[in-house]
Amino acid sequence: MKIKPSVVLSALAAASIAACGGGGGGSSSPPTYGASTAGTVGKGILIGAKVEALEVSGGTLASRGTATTNAEGDYSLSISGYTGGPLLIKISHQTNALMKCDVQAGCANGEATAAFGTTLPLPSDFALRTMVPSLASGDALTRCITPLTELAVSRAAELAGRVEAISADNVRSAFSEVSNLAGGLDVQRTCLVDITNPAKVAAATPDQLAVSGLAAAVLAVNGGTPTAAITAMNAAFTGGTIGKTALDGLVTAARTELQAVKDGAQNNAAYLQIAQTVANTQGDTVDPQPGSTANASLIAQGKALIDEVRGLVRSLENDVEGAGSNAVVTTFAQEIDTAAAAADAQPLFEAFALAVDTARAFYAEVPDGESDTYVLPTVDSNGADVSATITVNKPAQGNHSVTIVGTVTDYTTDLALAAPADVAAGGDFTAATSGTMASASGEGLSAEFDVDVSLTELSFNADGSLAALDAANFDGTLTFAQIGVTDPVSFTGTVAVKVVECSTCARVDSDQDGAFDDDYPGNIDLLTLAGTFSRSDAELGATITIDMDAASVASFDPRLPVSADNVPSGQVSIQTNASLDGFHSYAVALTLTLNDITSLNGGQNGNLHNVNGTIVAILSRDTQTITITATAQPPTQTANVFDLRIANQDGVSL
Repeated sequence: MKIKPSVVLSALAAASIAACGGGGGGSSSPPTYGASTAGTVGKGILIGAKVEALEVSGGTLASRGTATTNAEGDYSLSISGYTGGPLLIKISHQTNALMKCDVQAGCANGEATAAFGTTLPLPSDFALRTMVPSLASGDALTRCITPLTELAVSRAAELAGRVEAISADNVRSAFSEVSNLAGGLDVQRTCLVDITNPAKVAAATPDQLAVSGLAAAVLAVNGGTPTAAITAMNAAFTGGTIGKTALDGLVTAARTELQAVKDGAQNNAAYLQIAQTVANTQGDTVDPQPGSTANASLIAQGKALIDEVRGLVRSLENDVEGAGSNAVVTTFAQEIDTAAAAADAQPLFEAFALAVDTARAFYAEVPDGESDTYVLPTVDSNGADVSATITVNKPAQGNHSVTIVGTVTDYTTDLALAAPADVAAGGDFTAATSGTMASASGEGLSAEFDVDVSLTELSFNADGSLAALDAANFDGTLTFAQIGVTDPVSFTGTVAVKVVECSTCARVDSDQDGAFDDDYPGNIDLLTLAGTFSRSDAELGATITIDMDAASVASFDPRLPVSADNVPSGQVSIQTNASLDGFHSYAVALTLTLNDITSLNGGQNGNLHNVNGTIVAILSRDTQTITITATAQPPTQTANVFDLRIANQDGVSL
């Protein structure tokens, strides 16, 4: 495969270097007037809080301006008397200052408590900070203040020994580290939003929601007062490292907080990237490093971003081109193909379905309170007679159970199913199935699974058969592995499926031919498949999540063509990791947020047009992170239009 990025990137560079953001060399003549800064403050939104700009000057902190946050948590601050040093912007308590609670479980300040979306007095000892390496005369900078910027200031103070000694290089290095820690988010310039306000949530970008979720998670994880929670967060990052368990707990809590306010928002690319960092890190701690050009000049940073993109693409190109001559990649790819072929060629799922359907029919024949066995005779692909024994146990109290042991078609089978005896109309049903199946020949494929099934709000026909249900959930673990080979490829992972609006989901034999109808399987609201293909010397991990908005799914009919009034909105995310001997390690996190489609052009299912959506991709190679964001703009008559932004973890962008 040949990829030639140089021509495109050179053209982009010529047009874009002047617009590159990020920290970097201050003015050669220190400015003395005319600068200002603005932004949004929060852990959640802080209302009526004091804002003060303090310049690091001569080993002290000198006041350069004050302001107060408004009802939206915004501030605007004019800087005066500034002489060119790093600028600390600090939020603190003043009379009548309030904090809006952004944690689902509620907040406390030591004296008062508040429910999600309500306010409580800001603690008297509360402080939250950000820093600017330097200001140029006339600058009007947007600088956000969040727990993530506080973490960077705490780290900069650690690098310098004390706050009053922080240098511009300390600021840039610390913010680069924290941005890497936060999945490539530009923490200096990404402001949080009020996640207690549905309108604000709906209008927020994925990065804003990611920062907002992490800000809420700091208190959700650490508990106590906001001050204590922030102190605990800073302590957890002492030395520029953080425990894998702590980082995983933080992003897990952030996902929970976001999921509660917007379906799908928890699957953004930054969180996927953090999860990849945790999964890929050896040992117990994560050690994010600052970007190699974090302390370079603006022009050098702009050039470095172009080189980073070139380097990433060229390494992909070289690795792909080299794959044909690399035994590890070639063999691994061939064996994944072989495993896939084995799954396709042998009727594993047909054997499973045959066993379960036969067990279901036999179960219905066994009277309540009794047990019985049935031998399922069948013939394998070689014409040999094989059989499995089905045992049904239907006690008067407790769970009923079914076991299937023996050979079904070409697979040795050991399955167990358990479920409650009776479910009343409108009630719920929970069952569990587990077991193993393996190719009877000793070559091919084996499978092991453990899946829980829950059905909610069941209704029944007059004869007692299932008529409909409100939702069906499937959660469990799956393992597939080659058998009969020396170094097998295996897949181990989890699956979660939520099916909603199942008014006609129940399997029905409408024409009485003994076969169930499959005309309407229901709408999949959530699907997650996560796992790893691995061999002794190679690994490929992947996670695929489809999380649709419940309200959209409720009005979507999968039997009809996609149209302007029949399209689900939601989020699709994909996460992959690749680790092969002799190659770079790659990680890719991609999310597509689809909000609406207002028109269609041609095609049986329509060519989607006027798409209101965002695509975010984060690509990492070793310690290099590139974020690509495509945001929908008003379309032309014939095409969708997207703004494209390429950035690194330090906020330098094209």
